[in-house]
Amino acid sequence: MATSFIRPLQAGHSRTSIANVRRKSSARFVDRPIAATRVAIARWVHSALVVGDANAWLWWWYSGNTTNEGLIQQSGSVTTKRYYTFGNFTRYIRPGYHRVAVTGVFPEKVLVSAYTNDSGKVVVVAINETTSAQTVPLAFAGGTAPSAMVPFVTAASKNWAEGTPVTVTDATLPMALEAMSVTTFVSQ
Repeated sequence: MATSFIRPLQAGHSRTSIANVRRKSSARFVDRPIAATRVAIARWVHSALVVGDANAWLWWWYSGNTTNEGLIQQSGSVTTKRYYTFGNFTRYIRPGYHRVAVTGVFPEKVLVSAYTNDSGKVVVVAINETTSAQTVPLAFAGGTAPSAMVPFVTAASKNWAEGTPVTVTDATLPMALEAMSVTTFVSQ
């Protein structure tokens, strides 16, 4: 049985200040291994959009130097994992999309957010910060569920790797999440 639901946000929902986002978020700006950094960046974006109710999130360093903070290395020849992680949001959630509520209980260190546009296309971003694979059912409520969703995975050896379409059965999407990964599911 699915434990998570997607519903449109209600008008007049309360906004949280950036100070509260910082207090509520477990994000810390410290050096980490590449995998931890990859999912930490996804957590920062998720927290800003979901907890902080932000409508945009920007990465200011395009080209990194010795600090390794850019989306690409200064030489321009190496695209960083941070580029692909950030792209799990920016490549699939486009202007005109709006966030919809995701409720329910998820495994610890699994974060999920969902977005839709006026034509009914749905995008779900799932972040697995654990060191083991997770399978999480996501039930659609309050609208028509898509028939299938295509996963795009950024993980240790994958960059927006397109997976096989996953069938939504009885309005439930079984989300298979690799360890330390960001997976974006896009409706067909």
